[in-house]
This record gives sequence, structure tokens and C-alpha cells, in this order.
Amino acid sequence: NSATLPKEVFQAAAQGSGKELYLKSDGIEWKFQGDEIDPANIKDIDLTTSIEMDHSSNSENADDITNALEDKNSIIISFPKNGQLPAPATIRIKMDHTFREYVGTENLYVYYYDNTNQKFVEVAANLTITPDSYLEFTITHNSDFVITKGAYNKPTQPENPDQPQQPNSTPSRYNDDEEDRDSASITVKNSPNGVVKANRKAASKGQTVTLTSVPNSGYVLKSLTVTTKNGKEVTLRQENGKYTFKMPEGKVTVSAEFTASSYTPPASSVKENPSMGAF
Repeated sequence: NSATLPKEVFQAAAQGSGKELYLKSDGIEWKFQGDEIDPANIKDIDLTTSIEMDHSSNSENADDITNALEDKNSIIISFPKNGQLPAPATIRIKMDHTFREYVGTENLYVYYYDNTNQKFVEVAANLTITPDSYLEFTITHNSDFVITKGAYNKPTQPENPDQPQQPNSTPSRYNDDEEDRDSASITVKNSPNGVVKANRKAASKGQTVTLTSVPNSGYVLKSLTVTTKNGKEVTLRQENGKYTFKMPEGKVTVSAEFTASSYTPPASSVKENPSMGAF
């Protein structure tokens, strides 16, 4: 009934040979090999761990991680600040239905987020969820880790960092708050029972904005609307589970309503304008 594993347990597991220390709680399992425990690094370990989708995470690094990954969905595993572990730990994360829907079941990558240098350090690549719905990887220390579908590729930086980028260059993902001078904000209102993610925080008139609906388990999207500062509704298009719209002049607000999964959304819940053509 305690979230703290006392050092005496590691000391006992390190004695003799072939011993294995196995810990299990809701959503996560830890496994240490006794032969790999470093006596000089034995200490109490706090096992309290938060495993959440990026938009729900309380990690102090959540905003930086989400901004860096842009529209790439991720799951953030926020371990306590234990630092270096007494031995490498094989971690198994329970990937429930909501997590599987959010990041997929294969080609999954795990990264350690180095908040000091604001970079992602690869821990495991091209993983597939096990038949019993776990994702397994090994770590040597505790901090924030990130699960994504596919590899994260940091944008190429200019050869001369003192030289400003050309107007037609792509901004770094680490600076995605720096939008064009003529851009306007995109505000996504909080909704109970689910969230909506926009692929950008601001856009210029005419730019395409993509919205992704992420209902909580047991819920579906009932309605999704985008309105201008004057209350005028913006036309949405739906394709492959995502929604897109052309940015009007001025800021917009995105609102969503979610309901129990037994609900079948009417065709009018997302309004389309056929005359606009494909984006």
C-alpha cells in the first residue's frame, strides 16, 4: 500500500544470483534483474508514475513536448525524480483501447525527453504492442518519456544559427509559437469527455487548419464547430477521421461536444460546402 519501494528490497534482490524483482500496479509493470543491481546505487524508489495522453498530462514538460511534436500524438510517461535507477528496469505499459486508438499498435517509438537541452533521445524503436496489450522497453533512469507512432525527426536548423531564416523556410518545431505577422489565433475550448487538437496555434487567412477529435473511452464526437470572432460559423470538411477548414480573416474558436458512444451523430453535425472543392 506504499508507493515507495525501500532500498532493502534491492539489497535483498542483489544477494545471490538469478533473483528477479517484479513490481506491478495499475497500468505499469517494472522488472529488475538482481544480477544487474549496482550496490553503490541502491536507494529508495518512488513508484508513483503518471501515464497520460499528451493533452491530459500534468508533466511540467507537457507543453514543450506537445509543441515540439506538433500534430504528432504522444503518450507521456512521467516518472518521479528518482534519477539513476539501481539497475536497468524493463518497463511494461498497459496500452488500453484509448491509448491504442491515439498512437496505434505498431511502429511505436519511445523517447526520453531531455528538458535541459530540449531534445528527444531515442530509447526504443519500431515496437509493437504485445498480444496482452503491453508496450515493453528498458530504461536506466527516471524522468519523462514519450511514446509516439513513427520516429520523431527534429527539423533541420539553418547552417548559420545567427543568420535569420528566409521567408519561405519552415520554422523550427521548437519555435512554433512564432507565427507569421498576419496570422490570427486558434482557440480550442475545453470539452468534457474528450478533446480536440489543432495542428497549429495560429494561421494566416487562407491557410488550412487540421483538427483531430480524441474522445474519452466510451464517448464519440457529437458536434464540432469553428466560429469567427463575430460568431460566424466556418465551414468544416471531414476526411479520414480528421477535420479541416480554411482560416478566415481574424481569430477563431473551436468548440466540440462529446456524448456516449451509443449516440449516432447526424449528418448535419459537421457542415460542408461542396462549392469550396477539395483542400
